[in-house]
Amino acid sequence: MVAKTDPSRIIMIKGARPLEMMYSERYGVVLYASNMDYIKYAVGGEFGWIEARIPRDALVVINTSSMTITEIVPVRWQRSTTLC
Repeated sequence: MVAKTDPSRIIMIKGARPLEMMYSERYGVVLYASNMDYIKYAVGGEFGWIEARIPRDALVVINTSSMTITEIVPVRWQRSTTLC
């Protein structure tokens, strides 16, 4: 997620499903996919890509100016029996 009011941060949430991520300081790009093989294929072995280790059930904040992860916040999921 990126908020128009704060484009200097990207927020990603990883739950129980696979989410892999790499970023490049050189290009200022974040790539994500369900499998790291997809990302590695896309970058084609080019050097300078950094693999981000995102724990399960976590919210990750990425600073787009420095292309660094600034926060990792654990997420506790709660089941709801009602539909909203």
